[in-house]
Amino acid sequence: MQRDLIAKITSLRGPAIKVPPPAIHPARRRPISRRIDIVAIGTSTGGPNALGEVIPHLPADFPVPVVIVQHMPPLFTRLLAKHLSARSALLIEDGQAGAQLVPGRVGLRPAITT
Repeated sequence: MQRDLIAKITSLRGPAIKVPPPAIHPARRRPISRRIDIVAIGTSTGGPNALGEVIPHLPADFPVPVVIVQHMPPLFTRLLAKHLSARSALLIEDGQAGAQLVPGRVGLRPAITT
């Protein structure tokens, strides 16, 4: 059944189109010299699972603050922050308006929808 399903899905994608990779011009490559002050993440459907894969991999000495906006009700973002904090070297907090942004901490807030 698995082979049959894979064959059907594969037949739907149509012929493969090969696109050559873009040419790399060494003269145009410059190191990024801008300093990163904050990491901001916005998530919606699938966000909790994606955050569960990403956030635990950040080290305890992560050099900049992280802010996350998750599209879900406030009660659920508080629970998500608690869950992520238990799996992470970083402290994940229910972010509050006006809170100080600190390296090694993650502020998680619900998205405001109108």
